[in-house]
Amino acid sequence: MSLKQSFKKFKIKLREWRVSLAKQMLDREPPPSHIPLAQARNILFLRQDGKIGDFVVSSFVFRAIKQQRPEAKIGVLCSRENAYLFENNPDIDHLHIVAERGVLPYYQMGKQLKNQYDVVIEPTLVFRVRELVLLRTIAAPYNLGYLKADYRIFNHHISDSQLHYSEIYCKLLNLIGIENVDTRYRLPEQPEAEQRIAEFLQQQQLTDYIALNFFGAARSRRFTPDSIRTILDTLTAELPQQKWLLLGFPEVNGWLVELVQAYSCCYLFENTKTIFDNIALIRHAKAVVSPDTSMVHIAVGLDKPLISMYNSDEQNFANWYPYSQQAQILRYQQNINEINAAELIPMLAKIV
Repeated sequence: MSLKQSFKKFKIKLREWRVSLAKQMLDREPPPSHIPLAQARNILFLRQDGKIGDFVVSSFVFRAIKQQRPEAKIGVLCSRENAYLFENNPDIDHLHIVAERGVLPYYQMGKQLKNQYDVVIEPTLVFRVRELVLLRTIAAPYNLGYLKADYRIFNHHISDSQLHYSEIYCKLLNLIGIENVDTRYRLPEQPEAEQRIAEFLQQQQLTDYIALNFFGAARSRRFTPDSIRTILDTLTAELPQQKWLLLGFPEVNGWLVELVQAYSCCYLFENTKTIFDNIALIRHAKAVVSPDTSMVHIAVGLDKPLISMYNSDEQNFANWYPYSQQAQILRYQQNINEINAAELIPMLAKIV
């Protein structure tokens, strides 16, 4: 085991110890309520994790609540980094931004929100001390979670570990009396981003392209520059008439600009600012190839043919696989760079 792996294992054990200690001190049943859960009107979603894939997969929940319970008050607790995802959603009544990730800011936020909500929904797999402090301080009568049977503070939870996250959210809505839910994703549009992309595509005279994303959130899910070159060499040789647009972000666009210059049929929008730029680029693409769950679910939401890539983590795959009949899936063991460029060709042949 490498030093890095040992340190990661130590961090996990330390977090488990801290959570165990916090549970002994703080894990208590919520206060009682005279309001039945199925009639709850004030609902808070904890969305401070910043994951764009989760934002996309759960994008239907606010609409579903407002359609069936228009008088409901919906709040979202988020971070500064992901607040932009929620701030223009007409179905969200209140946005609560927690400035930092430490226990103290979460405690202070909990004090501000105390007794304001009937229900708090916390659907993540990783539950930290700060979230436990937050729930205890908010003191809502109903706390809904996922795989939280060993927590007393969650008086309702979903226990099926094999559910897709859209199904998890649907079942959480069922608990509060929202039935017959339309689970189609609701992707936001940002007019400025849509205009930027429209102008770029017009300038490049770019149509009928396939969007390629080579980057996941974790290092093990990011293709190296050498792997990207090998894949592009194979794709451009096997499918010489096809146009390819690489999806980037500010941290990698500098060297991607130089890389795509070697290929006459490859393009890059180098001024990517937010996820809304990539949403617009995917909206105009004829298909998407990506190892990143956020791009995968954006493609699903836009009903695009898709090649997605997942590692051997079966729990992650069960929760996050592409919920689409148009998706093809490549699996790898530990590192995305295990994927051979030739594996993509028969899949792409079904698209082009």
